[in-house]
Amino acid sequence: MSELGEITVYSLPSAPRTIGGVLDDAINLFRESMPRSWPLALLAQSGAVFGNVGIPPGIGGGAVADPQAALHALLTGGFLLSAAAGMLLGLIANCALIDHVNGIATGKPAPLAESLGSSLGVGIRRLPHAFLVTLLVALIVLLGLVLLVVPGIYWAGALALALVAVVVDRAGVFDAMSISRNLIKGHWWRSMTIYSVAVIIGVVAYFVLGLIIGVFVRIAGTGGSIAAYAPRLIMIAGGTLMVAWFQATTLSIYYDLKLRHEGGDLARRVDSLPAR
Repeated sequence: MSELGEITVYSLPSAPRTIGGVLDDAINLFRESMPRSWPLALLAQSGAVFGNVGIPPGIGGGAVADPQAALHALLTGGFLLSAAAGMLLGLIANCALIDHVNGIATGKPAPLAESLGSSLGVGIRRLPHAFLVTLLVALIVLLGLVLLVVPGIYWAGALALALVAVVVDRAGVFDAMSISRNLIKGHWWRSMTIYSVAVIIGVVAYFVLGLIIGVFVRIAGTGGSIAAYAPRLIMIAGGTLMVAWFQATTLSIYYDLKLRHEGGDLARRVDSLPAR
């Protein structure tokens, strides 16, 4: 890290960091990348919102009187189509966001429109790999949760970096899962601690943003259309910040573990050299 006056600027780490150091890197990477990457974060959050468009009225707002009828409405309505489209849009945007933030972190500046378009192209090209990785990870985690719970939790952490490997390293499906597992191996608790603190920071920021929007709505008056759309506005704005924050955190963990893994490999090669 480097400092200019009171402003801490993000720089790619050259050595493994402490837990606090990784979180510090994530905060600074988020702060530096958010002004340029927010359109992709917004697009990723829009994918999640779009996935809810096809939910029939009366479903999702609380207890459902007839669960069988609700399931039938979901399966026969536009929900499946909108959910699939939203998921694919979200995957493309998340891959593009990872690529864009990684470009900022590794010092590859480009005009904003050009860099956003280039990252979207990466997201589209990596979509088949991203989809298969996401599907396989979800199935493995679900199977682990159903069987003994603990294996599911373990694999959720062990494969948390697979999507990053798909984008940053242009890895194939199984290679990406292997990269994630190898990086996390021996650092599972450490990585999950960082994720847990990141979740707490993200949730607090989400509620603070919601409070600010709520105060604005009260000042503007609750009788107009602003009040009606306030919950959706909070979800979109808060979700956009959360997506960008968690990608910055995931990339910071990825860079740190890469350095640790490369350092471990170097140490093993040195140890294997014949003594003179």
